[in-house]
Amino acid sequence: MLSINLCQFSFYQQFCSIKFYVQELNYAWSWQTTGYPVFCELHAIVYMAGQYTSPTLVLGFTVERYIAICHPFRKERYCTATVAGRVSAVMVTLCLVIASAQV
Repeated sequence: MLSINLCQFSFYQQFCSIKFYVQELNYAWSWQTTGYPVFCELHAIVYMAGQYTSPTLVLGFTVERYIAICHPFRKERYCTATVAGRVSAVMVTLCLVIASAQV
């Protein structure tokens, strides 16, 4: 579950980099590509959250592997899909809050 979320955020990170090329069209050649007032702020928040979420999700599945290897009897309790989904949601929310504070 955590590795799937990591792949999704990596894909989104690549997709967001295309937006910078579109902005280059706007600034360098004066093409009207982004004229929406909230779009730039929202894009910056989501782009930074993607940068923060990738290492955070790697930390999440590293801790999951640590629990599975070093504490095998606690594995059934902590290493489930439900717990992984909740941990992913908390990590993404935390990264969105941190990113929104920087913009």
